[in-house]
Amino acid sequence: MTPHDFSNEVPGSFAIPLLEDLDTLGSDLDQLWQRAAVTAPRQSVMTGRTAALPAAEFTRLYRCCMEELERLSCLDQGIRPMGRGAVNMLCYAVLPCRTLREIIGRVIEFNDAMEDRGGEISLEESGDTAVFSMQVPRKRYDNPALLVDITGLYFYFQLFSWMVSRRLPLSEVGVVYGKPGKHYPLMELFERPVSFGAVANRLAFPGDCLDLPSTRSLTELERIIDHFPFDLSAGAASGRASPSQIRLLILDAIQSRREVPALETAAQLFHTSPATLRRRLREGGTSYSEIRAQCQREIAERLLSNRELSIESIAEHVGFGSDRAFRRGFHSWTGLSPSEFREGLASKR
Repeated sequence: MTPHDFSNEVPGSFAIPLLEDLDTLGSDLDQLWQRAAVTAPRQSVMTGRTAALPAAEFTRLYRCCMEELERLSCLDQGIRPMGRGAVNMLCYAVLPCRTLREIIGRVIEFNDAMEDRGGEISLEESGDTAVFSMQVPRKRYDNPALLVDITGLYFYFQLFSWMVSRRLPLSEVGVVYGKPGKHYPLMELFERPVSFGAVANRLAFPGDCLDLPSTRSLTELERIIDHFPFDLSAGAASGRASPSQIRLLILDAIQSRREVPALETAAQLFHTSPATLRRRLREGGTSYSEIRAQCQREIAERLLSNRELSIESIAEHVGFGSDRAFRRGFHSWTGLSPSEFREGLASKR
């Protein structure tokens, strides 16, 4: 399966099945849309009139949709969702492990401690193949539950890959569900066809990968914990960072009002070294600082079109420590002060 390169946009068709499932479940899509801060009208996306969404907006929308689907799925099952806190604790719990085998063993122990919130997780070795299985008992094995379980499998795939600093070479991705009646592009994240009707939700990979050493430290984990698991575009990129994918990472951080990760953190998220990331960006004719400045400028110019926002609030939103620093930075980008740029927008209306 060919890896996706979403560049700066993701087809709107990726969002439609998620929204349709949530609408069927009676979710408040208007509230979800507002929380995800998507600029295009919802109906325009759902009817296909909006062909694509900015990649950062789609990433936020995907996250909001999955949080809602997990909440509804757990409500149906009568259990509590794992929650972000438990997911973070799991990441810290596996950190001292020395090999992938130990990492998966610790995941199983953690999952057992979660009791009904974690379902059943196991590791089996058969010949040259290792199989990681995740089974969550459900009252209904419908499309929303399928998406929740696929996202769970992808989280573990990302965690294992990050811990051993390489993308785990999957030989199979299987789910217990029957083949859905509609296409979910998100299933292509693993870059392998998903097998339906399997005995369990599972990931199969070469057994010798279990002996891969863990290479991560507490400092590295603390740098990425707020960004993990990584977003759709980078996850589908086989760990090869490109300027467009770095742009997606930075845009998403700024628009979500999170701290922009340092270059070293971005390199970890792409399972590569800082030196390699610098070289790849240089080959693309840019640098990490240049991409960050371009993203800050793009968002600042958009926010300045809203006259209800103060210069101070915009400066904070795009990551400047003071409005004075923002004014200097904005002038270096455009040759204008933020106020002059805003007045210029007003005169064109």
